[in-house]
Amino acid sequence: MVLLRKSCPFKLVEYKDVTSNCLSVQLKSASNQELEIAFVYKLNDETGKISNLIKALDHLASNGCKN
Repeated sequence: MVLLRKSCPFKLVEYKDVTSNCLSVQLKSASNQELEIAFVYKLNDETGKISNLIKALDHLASNGCKN
């Protein structure tokens, strides 16, 4: 769950499940600045962690995120 304060300068535009353990959230400010954040749930095994991180980075990169 992502909670934004009422006074937060960003508006929730879209959210997407990248994997079952990764959520991408796209936000936009009043001045039309966009921000996309990926939240990755940490699994117990290393393979799952690496796989989710790679999918999250691929998703962000495919949307034009550079950092």
